[in-house]
Amino acid sequence: MKIVPPILMILADSITNRLVYTVETIFFNQALLVTDTANFSEYDGFRIAYTQTNNIAANLWVKPHGLLHEKGLRQPTIECIEWEGITAFFGTDHGFCFDFFAAAFYLITRYEEYNTRSEKDEYGRFKHENAIAYKYQFLHLPLIQCWLKKLKDKAHLPISFQLPKFSFTPTYDIDIAYSYLHRGIINNTGGFFKDFIKGNILAVEERIAVLTSQKADPYDVYSWLDLLHDSLDLKPIYFFLLANKSKGVDKNINPQNFALKKLIKQHSEKYVVGIHPSLQSTKAKSLLEEEITCLALNTELAITKSRQHYIFLQFPNTYRNLMAAGITDDYSMGYSDVHGFRASCSFPYKWYDIEKDMVASLMIHPFCYMDSSSIFHLSIHADEGLKLMQAYIDRIKEYGGECIMIHHNNFLTNQPAFIHWKLAYADFLISNFTR
Repeated sequence: MKIVPPILMILADSITNRLVYTVETIFFNQALLVTDTANFSEYDGFRIAYTQTNNIAANLWVKPHGLLHEKGLRQPTIECIEWEGITAFFGTDHGFCFDFFAAAFYLITRYEEYNTRSEKDEYGRFKHENAIAYKYQFLHLPLIQCWLKKLKDKAHLPISFQLPKFSFTPTYDIDIAYSYLHRGIINNTGGFFKDFIKGNILAVEERIAVLTSQKADPYDVYSWLDLLHDSLDLKPIYFFLLANKSKGVDKNINPQNFALKKLIKQHSEKYVVGIHPSLQSTKAKSLLEEEITCLALNTELAITKSRQHYIFLQFPNTYRNLMAAGITDDYSMGYSDVHGFRASCSFPYKWYDIEKDMVASLMIHPFCYMDSSSIFHLSIHADEGLKLMQAYIDRIKEYGGECIMIHHNNFLTNQPAFIHWKLAYADFLISNFTR
C-alpha cells in the first residue's frame, strides 16, 4: 500500500489529547503533528508552528491561546475580532491574528455548553441565545470551514489541502406516525370532542372521513416520500419515536401497534432507520435501552443511529448514555428553535468528552435546518422556508460537508396549514437533485 505523505506539518511545544483531536478533526487527517524541531525544519512541505515563540522558519506561526494545553473546564473570556470579513476569537498579540486551533476546539466540542450556570429552557436544554455563535451572529455559518477556506484562499494553506466533499442526506423524525389511524378509541373520542368544542369543524370532518375509510390518514405521506427519493436517487434516514408511554411531547402511537411495527419494518428494508429517543428516556437510561431494543426487534437489525426527540442534548450525559446503549452515530447537533450550525461546522466528527479529556467513538453529524423551526418558531411562510433551505445547501456546497436537514411527516401533509410546506420541500429536492 502506498503511503501518502501529509500535506502539512504542525510543530507544537507539547502534544496534548486536545491538540491531537483538534488537528485530526479540522485538518481531516491531512496534517502531521510533531514536537521534534529537526524533523520540522527538514520537512519540505507546508509548515505551521503552533508554539509560544517563533524560533524556527515556518509558513505560518500561530501562538497558542492556552485552551488546548489545559485540563478540566473553565469558561474563557470571549472577545471577538474580525478577520478577512469573518468573525474570529482567541486573538493573539504575535504571529497569526488568532488561535484557530483553540477556537475550533471550543466550538466543535460545545465547550460553552458544559457551563452549569447557563440558563436552560423549559425542557432543560441549553438555550441558543447563550451561544457565542448566536450572540456574535455567525450561527448561520460553518465558521470553522470558513476559516479554513479563507486560509487556503489567502495562500496560508497549501492548494492541495482539501475541505470535505459535499453530500446531502434527507432525514425524517417520525414523532407521530399517523394522525387518526391506529390511535385507539379513547384517543380518537377525546380528540373528536376537543376539536368539536373548539369549533374546528374541518378537523372533525377529517377525522370521521379517515376513520370511515373515506380518506387516507393525513400523516401517511410515506409513499409520496418514496417516490421523491426513488426518482431523485436520495438515501434518507428515518428516526422513529418509540416511547412505551405517551406522555408530554412523546405522543407517538404505541410501539407495539401492528401498523407502526409494519411501517418500521418496511422502511428498514429500504432505508436506514434510527431511534428517536423520547424525552422521557433522557431521565432514565433503562427507557433508552428499551426503545432501542424495541426498534431492533422490529427491524431485526442492530440500531446504531440516533437523534434526540426535541433535540435534547445535555453534555456529557446524553452522548455517554447513547454510547453505552450501542449508538455509534448521532444526528442531534443543532437547535430545535433556530436554524444554523450549533458546532460551527457541517462535517461529521468524533465527539470529544472534555471531562474525561479523551476522544470518544461516537460520530456526530450536525444538521442545519429543521422544518418545525421555520413553521412554529420563526413563523415564516413556506416560500421563505424554501429560500432558507436553498441558502443552507448552497452554503454547504461552498464549504463542503454533509448537508443534513430534518423534516417531519406530519408537516408534509395536504392539510391547509401544511400543503405549502409539502410543495416547497418537493420543489427544493427536485430543483437541487434532478439529474
